[in-house]
Amino acid sequence: QNCSKTSERLHSPVAPEGGRAREANTLQGKRTARLKAQEVEAMNFLKRLLTLVLVLCLNIGGSSALHLNIGKIGKLYQSAIQNRPFATYCVQGAVVTATGDVASQMLTRKKEAGLSGSQTYHAAISGVVFNGVLIPWYYDKIQNLIPGRTPAMVALKVVFDQALWGYGGNFAVITIRRWMEGTSFKDSWSHARKEIWPVFRSDMLVWTTYNTLCYGVIPRNMQPISTAVMTAAWSAYLSTVSMKDFEH
Repeated sequence: QNCSKTSERLHSPVAPEGGRAREANTLQGKRTARLKAQEVEAMNFLKRLLTLVLVLCLNIGGSSALHLNIGKIGKLYQSAIQNRPFATYCVQGAVVTATGDVASQMLTRKKEAGLSGSQTYHAAISGVVFNGVLIPWYYDKIQNLIPGRTPAMVALKVVFDQALWGYGGNFAVITIRRWMEGTSFKDSWSHARKEIWPVFRSDMLVWTTYNTLCYGVIPRNMQPISTAVMTAAWSAYLSTVSMKDFEH
């Protein structure tokens, strides 16, 4: 009889813990697949926006009503930059990054969870630093240090930009955004190390194309506006990557 009971135990169904483990693995797999789909959706959105920005900027010399409206916005924007450059860029950095974060949350968060105001607030703060102070300063300096729109000069600026911002800048943003949401700096750094190469490849696809046209074709007075639009879209993508697997 004891042998029979032992046999029954050996051939009994898997313990509940094993079933829960399999269920957890299945849920994690579904979550990973969902996040991957969201990243693909964000990248497709970036590509469409890039195309739109380029079409608008390359047709800036036209005489359509759209051109006139853009021209008026450009004049107002240039006036603000000339009169209050630092304040204008800081406000711009906060707005475009916060806008990108809201777009990211709308794409990735469940409807019942709602939007995280604190996450958007932290995104705006990081936007002031990176998109409001560092990037405008960088774009101005790089074009003064490496002047000209010849293919060689454009290629040099694009390669330098890719090395500095494509890897280093994105790595810093992901780390800081994650850290600002309460993750330890060590874990935030590890998360950035894990995600940086896919981000770097995406950066090469999007920003190499944009910067080639920015440095070589887009009129310089229109570059701050076109760059701000691209930065808003890129911020949505970086928010998605920074908050990947993050439990609110």
